[in-house]
Amino acid sequence: MKLAKTVKNKKGFTLVEIIVVLVILAILASFMIPSMTRYIDDAKDQTHYATVRSVYIAAQYYVNKQYATSAVPAGTYETGDAEVDAIVEYCDSVKANDEVTVTVANNSVSEVTYTPDGGKTYSLTPNGAITVTP
Repeated sequence: MKLAKTVKNKKGFTLVEIIVVLVILAILASFMIPSMTRYIDDAKDQTHYATVRSVYIAAQYYVNKQYATSAVPAGTYETGDAEVDAIVEYCDSVKANDEVTVTVANNSVSEVTYTPDGGKTYSLTPNGAITVTP
């Protein structure tokens, strides 16, 4: 009978029990943090894929619009050129530090390269293939 009485009067957790639970939570967190960072990087890549696609569409729109009035000279246009600045106006996801390069050939966009804030470089060709260069 005495054993049952002491169990009933026990309130709360002991320090050892709390430490064991914290150690178990720390071990679980150590497994999850690397996978979460990988998911965050994958989400950033998907955002950049969408941005390079939107820049490509805006560049094609710009070239078609300009071609209606006059031919667009073939060549490579980079961030800071009037042509690229006009294209980037259509894309809200391109930030001030991002680099955009548009290559025009035969009055059509042949390649768009997007480098967000000095990171990876994303290139899109007319066939829709995106290549990523670290």
